[in-house]
Amino acid sequence: MKVARVISRLLHPIFTAPIAFFLTAYYAVGNLGIALQWTFFTFLVAELPPLLYLLSRVKKGKITDFDISLREQRPRVFAVSLASVIISLAVLALLGVPLVMVAAIVGAVVGMVVAAIITFYWKVSLHAVGVACFVSVALWLYGLIMLFAVLLLPLIGWARAKVEAHTPAQILVGALIGFLIPIFVFFAFGIPLNFP
Repeated sequence: MKVARVISRLLHPIFTAPIAFFLTAYYAVGNLGIALQWTFFTFLVAELPPLLYLLSRVKKGKITDFDISLREQRPRVFAVSLASVIISLAVLALLGVPLVMVAAIVGAVVGMVVAAIITFYWKVSLHAVGVACFVSVALWLYGLIMLFAVLLLPLIGWARAKVEAHTPAQILVGALIGFLIPIFVFFAFGIPLNFP
């Protein structure tokens, strides 16, 4: 159980999302320093506000835990997250960043909207969404060299089931959402598939 909790923490969406964006930014600019700068900027605008909101709600007892285990407590966090991501999308677009970076944020918006709608009725695994999104982005942009990332999918699935946070179906649906949305968005934006 302890190992499963550690894995759940390490593969929390708050960590997997910026890693996925960093891969996107590095793919776009080919420069480590610039990619890190864009990733840090996006983290500050898109992730820090909802993170601070979540932590404050947990501290006040309004939300039970960092994973937002109770489905009924998720909508407000989704709303803050969605607003922050949309603001970051607008800023990045205005700054004229490469198209693939815009596509990545659009994918995040679409994924959040889909997950939020499902959450009104069912507790889909956001951990699975985040990990699967990372895997999908990594494979689309970098190809076979990132194939090892696929191993994270059964790992997070096992961890979330082990801590009894989700049913297998909730984990599977989360993984499907996270994996398929980047594919659809990248295809729609004409981002080339780097896969044999």
